[in-house]
Amino acid sequence: MSTQGYGVLLVHLFRALKVVVLFGIGVSFAATLNCILLERNSAIFPRDALAILRHCWWIFPIVGMAATLVGLLYPCVDTKLGDYCHPQEGAKVLKCVAFFVGMKLCCTKLDYANNLHMAVVLGLLSLLIWWLFDSTKSGLVVALSCALVAALVIHALISNGLYGYPETDFTYLKSWLPSIFFSGSITMGTIGRQLVLVENSLFHNSSKKVHVD
Repeated sequence: MSTQGYGVLLVHLFRALKVVVLFGIGVSFAATLNCILLERNSAIFPRDALAILRHCWWIFPIVGMAATLVGLLYPCVDTKLGDYCHPQEGAKVLKCVAFFVGMKLCCTKLDYANNLHMAVVLGLLSLLIWWLFDSTKSGLVVALSCALVAALVIHALISNGLYGYPETDFTYLKSWLPSIFFSGSITMGTIGRQLVLVENSLFHNSSKKVHVD
């Protein structure tokens, strides 16, 4: 295989790896979210872990695919809107992930006066994540769109009887799920952008090597 062919193959392999990484991260986020629901004694999932895998297994690949789509969408929207996102170090991306996981833990570890109090606190934390790790108009638009669509889909699933769900828990879910989806979109977008930067670096190095040869 020629040097040029090797460089093209390397780029294609990395793109496939990028999809796998985004999907795996999305599934892990879904598993974490499930643990939060169980810890809060929410009825959206059966409490038995085996029952979760047996009856609700389809949730994890769907969240994984959605996370992959969001991670791939962010760089495309940046290009379309002409929005520039400053390159971030890998450590800052990890901080974004840690901030997101910590925000989800706030749903279970902190006591709130009511659901409105929780919604306000998590909403402010979501905006803080956007400001610290994104701060672009394109990121804000995509995150708001994802939060809105996800909230409407979950509302439709529950309203159509796909889940047997108490009204009190349903109100609790509506108070924090939009913020989780918003911040999750920012997190996946940050990861997706970082992977694109790595991909561009690999492609640039491969092209440079071909040019030198």
